[in-house]
Amino acid sequence: MNIYFRKYFDVLVSASSGTGVILTALTLSATTLTLDKAAAACAANGANQTCTNDTANNAGGNVAITDSGFLTLTNSATLTSSSGNTTINAAGANITNTSTIANTNGGGDAIDIGVNGAGGASVVLNSGVISALSTGSGSGILTGANAGSVSVTNQASGTITGVFGINHQSANQISITNLGQLTGATNALFMNSGGGAATVNNSGTIRGTNAEAINNTSGQLTVTNNTGGLISGATLGISAATGAIISNYGTISGGTSAVFLNAGNSTFNIYNGSVFTNGIDYNNTAGNTTNFYTGSYTLAVKNYSLGNNTINLRGTGKQLITSGLNGAGTGNIVVVDNGSNTAAVFIAPVVANYASSVISDVLSQNVLGVSDVLSSTSVSDDARPAGAQAFFPDRKSAATAKSRAAFANVMTASAAASANDAIMKGAAQGFDRHGNFVWSRSFGGAFFQDPFGGQNGQRTYAGGTMLGYERLDNDWRVGGFFGLGRMRTNQALSLDHVTTDTVFGGGYGRYTFGAFNLDSTFTAGTLDATTRRYINNGAEIASGRVRGYFLSPELALGYNMPIGDGLTFTPTGRLRYTGSFLDGYTETGSSQNATYGKSQSQVLEERAEFRITKAFTDQRGLPGNVFVQVAAIAAQRVGPSGFMANVAGTSFNVGNGFARSKVGGSVGVGFNYKVTQQFDIFGSFDATAFTDKSYSLAARAGLKVAF
Repeated sequence: MNIYFRKYFDVLVSASSGTGVILTALTLSATTLTLDKAAAACAANGANQTCTNDTANNAGGNVAITDSGFLTLTNSATLTSSSGNTTINAAGANITNTSTIANTNGGGDAIDIGVNGAGGASVVLNSGVISALSTGSGSGILTGANAGSVSVTNQASGTITGVFGINHQSANQISITNLGQLTGATNALFMNSGGGAATVNNSGTIRGTNAEAINNTSGQLTVTNNTGGLISGATLGISAATGAIISNYGTISGGTSAVFLNAGNSTFNIYNGSVFTNGIDYNNTAGNTTNFYTGSYTLAVKNYSLGNNTINLRGTGKQLITSGLNGAGTGNIVVVDNGSNTAAVFIAPVVANYASSVISDVLSQNVLGVSDVLSSTSVSDDARPAGAQAFFPDRKSAATAKSRAAFANVMTASAAASANDAIMKGAAQGFDRHGNFVWSRSFGGAFFQDPFGGQNGQRTYAGGTMLGYERLDNDWRVGGFFGLGRMRTNQALSLDHVTTDTVFGGGYGRYTFGAFNLDSTFTAGTLDATTRRYINNGAEIASGRVRGYFLSPELALGYNMPIGDGLTFTPTGRLRYTGSFLDGYTETGSSQNATYGKSQSQVLEERAEFRITKAFTDQRGLPGNVFVQVAAIAAQRVGPSGFMANVAGTSFNVGNGFARSKVGGSVGVGFNYKVTQQFDIFGSFDATAFTDKSYSLAARAGLKVAF
């Protein structure tokens, strides 16, 4: 109906039939108001009703609403029955409850669906309270034999409770999504004899205060207990009939056992975060499959027959130990995730790669543009072309420079000026007139390893700093460096991690002959790693500390090709070896502490790099450059492929998990800019990917100072 007003009227519109709209003392500033007809109030008895209850209604000894057909109800007020009758009884229903639907008599249910007739598929959406008394035989929701399929969603603010929270007696399927509280004095979910399949997705609490939380006597039961979810029973968390599928990320708890199997052919999917308080009683059944995914686990089991059931390790880098089971099949199934130890083995190549990249950048950035081709010609060679001389560094030793200064007094003014000019232009490369400079550089990045073959997925984050000194003398450049770094490796989909501190150093050199550069680098350092292995989602933590060292020599040969307009193309071939050697150690702090033997990792890496450098000069006449680079990479792991370990008296071999060979590529960019004659800043970034599903991002930035 449409009602038209002018301005500022107080109005009263009423309907004696109960289907109208009431507006009292309403001041209207609009000229037009359109009111839609409200949904009809629910009749105590009806058929195929669509109605709204927004007024408190205590039906006393009567059924509040009975619908012989399909009931569509929106309830936003308290709706109760105090008799043994059901508060809402419908053949089929679509009920949205934001308030309270309750039965306050011990013999009645709050909602019955399909008890007195068939009404098709039903939906219950609850964010309020659906309750029956916890004494007698009442259920929060009862699905009778005539009910079609039923979907129940209990929101985080919702509560469903009774002697049985949900009593499923229909041969059709019920689907339950619980984010709130689903409780029963006997069972939170009871699947009675003849009941159809039940699918339960729980992120809240499902609790049986005096018996089982979920009691499945017939029909297919599928339960997913999500992270943070709790299924808890005074006797059993879950009592399952044949063919149950239980996927657990949260906690399933029982006073006797978390889960009891009434029959076999069930499947357990155990994920990181999973806890089974008081274990699983397999009840000597057969055909059961238990899948362990991420993390380490100690699963208490009862009446488990090793020969008649299957255990799968779905995650990688794991060890299964069943030697703790006694003849009756009672004891522990132990799953050890060795990812944290293999992560410690992997750290050395990451450190060596950072150090190598920094030294490579230092050597490449110090000589700019076409002068990347170093010459042994004296800085006082006035015959040298002016263009090349402008980028020509001092190749003489300190003694040569001092001799030049001593002879300056007898040189003509023009000759002295020419020599000084050449020296200053050489200093523009970052070296002082004696061929010295110091540099520092910080590095950081991330390495990602997706699960591949026997490898765990992992994420490594690294950072550190390096300080170096270099000497330029004719065709030689030699230097040394020292660095500190820290790395954190997290196991993918697991809490396990390893933190590694490293102290490293080494030396490097470059020899230039013609258009070629021959580079040599040697890096060595110590590794001090702390491992954390979380068992049963942190119920226990196995901690360890492993120390070791690494060394990494490298050779590189590059060829500089000026291609005009300040551009230089430099192909380079590199060969690097990285060996890391870790001591053995024993974990502490848990019931499944592992003892690991000495381990080592040896990697050969070949790179074919192609760099284009663009030299420029700023408005002050100071030089700089930028570069882009691509590389093809191949790596081979040599030497032992594993090491020995022991847990609970059982010895086993731990494979290092990494690919024996892989290929990949990288792309990178970088720059060098002279802020002053004595001060340079530089940086680079690259991304690398390999065929073993590993990839990394690395950034480096720093400065160098002439002195």
